[in-house]
Amino acid sequence: MPAASIRQLAVRLALAGLAGGCMSYRLGDALSPDDPDYPRENRAAVHHVEVRGKLPPAVEPRLFAQYVASRDEGCKWAPTLVAGAFEGATFRISLPVPLVIAREGDQFASRFTVDRFEPGRCGWRFVGVTAAPAKGRLASLGNTIVRNMIGYEDRIKPARYSNAEDTPVVWRCRFSDLADLKEGESMFACAQWSRANMSKQEHLLTPASRRVRLDFEDLDAK
Repeated sequence: MPAASIRQLAVRLALAGLAGGCMSYRLGDALSPDDPDYPRENRAAVHHVEVRGKLPPAVEPRLFAQYVASRDEGCKWAPTLVAGAFEGATFRISLPVPLVIAREGDQFASRFTVDRFEPGRCGWRFVGVTAAPAKGRLASLGNTIVRNMIGYEDRIKPARYSNAEDTPVVWRCRFSDLADLKEGESMFACAQWSRANMSKQEHLLTPASRRVRLDFEDLDAK
């Protein structure tokens, strides 16, 4: 059967599944608050983690706590019907929650809650905190600064750059690297410079974690 015919068949099958209510994934990654699977606040949350560190005056840290569905049935999404039904390109639904940043001089403080949401039907769980720092119009791609190791101790192995030790995560950023990017292009401003300095780049979260130290450096200002 020609490839075009196979794709057409896949679309028809996916549409049939949608009409019959038996699709195991959603179309698009948007998740509105009125969605029945939107995570509900856990009123008994107890695992709060404080994030503190250095922040150059011109840098915005832009931190996001990331929560992801841990179950598959009905809790995945695909960009198109064809991608989901024919190509198998499905992803677990997720919810990034922007963290509130308090600044004072060259210091900042924030906080996230590991058990902020009830698991619900999709098994919502905290997976980590990402940072996508910016300096004026120059914005870096995001990357993980805190990775949840709870329940994954046998899969995530500590290393020099990623561990649960009481040492700071240090992100060394050179935003001038982004100045010549064309419209629509993007890249990291911090990852390569942090690796070059052999800095710790992410903190592994354990049940005992209550504080994370995160220091940003603006290499262009030095």
